[in-house]
Amino acid sequence: MDKALLSDEVVKALKHEFDSSLVNPVEMELFVDSSMYSDIMEKLTSEVAAMSDKISFNRYTNEDDKAKEMGIEYYPTTVFYKNGREFARFVGVPFEQMFSVFAFGILLAGSNKYCIPEDSDDYSKIFTFQMDSCISVFVSESCEYCMPAASTVMRIAEANPKIKAEVVMASLYRSLADKYSIEAVPTTVLDHDPEKKFVGAYSESLYIDKISKIYLNQSPEIIMVEEETEESDQEQEE
Repeated sequence: MDKALLSDEVVKALKHEFDSSLVNPVEMELFVDSSMYSDIMEKLTSEVAAMSDKISFNRYTNEDDKAKEMGIEYYPTTVFYKNGREFARFVGVPFEQMFSVFAFGILLAGSNKYCIPEDSDDYSKIFTFQMDSCISVFVSESCEYCMPAASTVMRIAEANPKIKAEVVMASLYRSLADKYSIEAVPTTVLDHDPEKKFVGAYSESLYIDKISKIYLNQSPEIIMVEEETEESDQEQEE
């Protein structure tokens, strides 16, 4: 029997969290190819799904029509659904600290416990985004500031049905990171436009404000000047 990827301690803790938090079925789609990373991701997803009868996933390969239909270009990619709506994707394998992001996507999909409160100012701000959008955040496995950035993007996408979140393991896809000139993580990119991005992890309110400013067509130069004068919650990781 193959050795499990997750330790007994992690399984016990996560199973307890799933049992206490998940109230709705969690649907995921896993897109794989013949690579080693896809094999790892399929095994990891299977181990996680076995922790709760509320978690399920469908597996597709790069040769399936579904992959083309969904616009999947990088493998493995995991797609998270909530109430039948796609709200987030994880591109790559969630090594080390990024496993918490993967687990958070499941909790967000199956519970309202981790959602942005509907009576909050942040929730109201999110609904000023009225265009179909994709918010991508590039992360790495050793980045301690990537978890809050990725979870914030997922929470935003869960709240607003016009937004989709995408968490990308920059360390696994250097060509994709180079396409957007990613030099530090976390870096957030809007609508796959290399001119619409910012670096760092911030409080949720400030994060939403930064996204709003970009959608208001402020130039990257203005955004960078403001980043120098506003206090980041954490220092960016080189």
